[in-house]
Amino acid sequence: MLPELERRFNRLEDDRRALMEELAAYPREAVEQAPEPDAWCMRQVAQHLMMVEQAFLRYKDTHSVLRPPNLRQRIGRWGVKLVLGMGIKIKAPSRHVLPEDELTLAEVDSRWIEVRQDFGAWLEGLSPEQARELRFLHPFAGPLDSLAFLDFLADHFEHHRRQVRRIAASSAFRALTDRG
Repeated sequence: MLPELERRFNRLEDDRRALMEELAAYPREAVEQAPEPDAWCMRQVAQHLMMVEQAFLRYKDTHSVLRPPNLRQRIGRWGVKLVLGMGIKIKAPSRHVLPEDELTLAEVDSRWIEVRQDFGAWLEGLSPEQARELRFLHPFAGPLDSLAFLDFLADHFEHHRRQVRRIAASSAFRALTDRG
């Protein structure tokens, strides 16, 4: 794997592993506890993160190289980075990444491992030129190459990592984990 891809990919994998280990340490009912009505629980956050990667990987396999981003998409890329970095709550831009299935945390982890293995295998075979091909399409940021996509995933992960921390700080969650 190209060094710049490998560094980003390994960081994502370390982050995934740490998150799943943290969630697995909590009681099941706490991981399933949404902090408020119409909010996601921790399992759903993890499932969403997995589904985003899965959706993008499907897209890159079904479409040819994309055209360079237009001005709106270039501005959108910075907007997405800003929104994720500031922790602004937004709705997922596609229903394809909404955690509707009732997977267990173990099933989410298992599927996410498979998605990551497929993604790593694909990245492994990329030449420097292929790594710069625009293969991933974000609804607001437009076409992304592999490096930009990995950077988006890192920003997206951190955005939702903060969400998991907010859930852990909620009174409903603490009530389930502070029992003796």
